[in-house]
Amino acid sequence: MKAGHFSAKIPGQLSAEINNLCAEMAAAVESSRALVSYAAWCFDHEPAQSALQAILAKSHLDDVGSFVARRAIEVHGAVGLTDAVGLHYWWKRIAFNRTVLGAPDSLRSEAARMQGDGP
Repeated sequence: MKAGHFSAKIPGQLSAEINNLCAEMAAAVESSRALVSYAAWCFDHEPAQSALQAILAKSHLDDVGSFVARRAIEVHGAVGLTDAVGLHYWWKRIAFNRTVLGAPDSLRSEAARMQGDGP
């Protein structure tokens, strides 16, 4: 009988993979700032566009939040699903928000209707 064989990664390689995952998360969050800033600006300066921009920002941030929560759990491994880190609370909160406040697809359909493009 053969002993189990585990393919161990070089520590530097694992560190690089974690850095790449964290960089993807940071880029996703950072790119969302302009969308949120514009939506907030519209509330003060373009009230007619404020509802549309808020819906578009919410739909995008819902996708980004799900992506970041999933990647953060991947980075932390099994510890990410325990009370020690608490990432699973954010994952559950994002799922709850999708149910109560609307999923990205339904929000995008609403935005299309507001622009006269939807059914």
